[in-house]
Amino acid sequence: MLARVAAGLTQAQLAARLKCSQSRISKLEDSRDVDLKIGDIRDYAGAVGLKLGARLRAAVKGDSAS
Repeated sequence: MLARVAAGLTQAQLAARLKCSQSRISKLEDSRDVDLKIGDIRDYAGAVGLKLGARLRAAVKGDSAS
């Protein structure tokens, strides 16, 4: 949400950019979207002027698998 606000966008404006509903943006921002996919995060980031990055690392004994 901070990135959206910093970009000067309302939820409705962001929804229009992403061709989805304002309700979907609200759920995404409130972590209530159970069907969230990495592509959704990438698209959201791009729409507010950010780039999604990821880093993989080897699991360490004792790390949670979830």
